[in-house]
Amino acid sequence: MAEAPLHWGVFWLLALLLTAAVCVFVVLARRMTVHRRRVIFSEWADSAGFKAYFNEAARDHGPLPVPLDRLSPPASPIVQLTNGKLTLAQLLSLTTPASAHPERPSTWHILITPVGATWPMTALRPIAHAASLLDGFEMSSYPSLAPPERFIIFGADPIAARRIAQSQLRGLLPADLGLMLCENHLLLDFSARAFDPIELTRIIALAEQIASRLPALETTKV
Repeated sequence: MAEAPLHWGVFWLLALLLTAAVCVFVVLARRMTVHRRRVIFSEWADSAGFKAYFNEAARDHGPLPVPLDRLSPPASPIVQLTNGKLTLAQLLSLTTPASAHPERPSTWHILITPVGATWPMTALRPIAHAASLLDGFEMSSYPSLAPPERFIIFGADPIAARRIAQSQLRGLLPADLGLMLCENHLLLDFSARAFDPIELTRIIALAEQIASRLPALETTKV
């Protein structure tokens, strides 16, 4: 019995199916390896109502929200998540001011959310950290306003610094986080913690709690 001849159309169809299968495998493999981090944050952003922006090379500073526009030296966002009101970002600075090795780059994790009052730059810097993102802002220290057990109070205005010292924020804020108020924004520096969906959810809840407990800001009468 004679064998049926091989039709070239069948051969090319099989080759096409094999090529398509290889391409699908490569795309899925890269999604779960090279682009796994991007996929994780994109999925979390979609579920939480955020938009995700990625800049893995950290080459473009781009417009930064208040108060990051006052940071010196400037930092570039690697990952930025925003819902139009609240911003979460992983930043890269090429140097680390006020540290033992200022020439080394550092990665920072921050949250920025609006608050009701307009504050001069005022901060609680964690003592446990040798370096902090807050070191990149121009503020004076006020160690005499509160016992330097967990935080040192920094600020550009002594009245605002005193209000923070007398508030319950020092007890509410975990010792590994930094806090800064600037204009009508609250910044939390959680660089000592992971930048992942679980920790982001926790930080958002903490920021909401802290924002609801901010002291009233006294203004100087003219």
